[in-house]
Amino acid sequence: METSAPRIRIIDAYDLRLFKNVSMTTAYREFKLIQEHFNKQKSHVVLNREAAEYYGISVADFEALYHYNLKH
Repeated sequence: METSAPRIRIIDAYDLRLFKNVSMTTAYREFKLIQEHFNKQKSHVVLNREAAEYYGISVADFEALYHYNLKH
């Protein structure tokens, strides 16, 4: 069975809240840190690929944790 690569998508602080299972305040702080890490302006989007790179994990792992926390 062939596995496909995870889809690259735009994320926001709410996605980080679900990924890390933290409050929205903490998630928004993390989101701003990711933007700063990639030298993005406030109006620029953040991709799940960038968040995964920031946390040192694969996009597949980022999405798996996000979906796991979404269900629980």
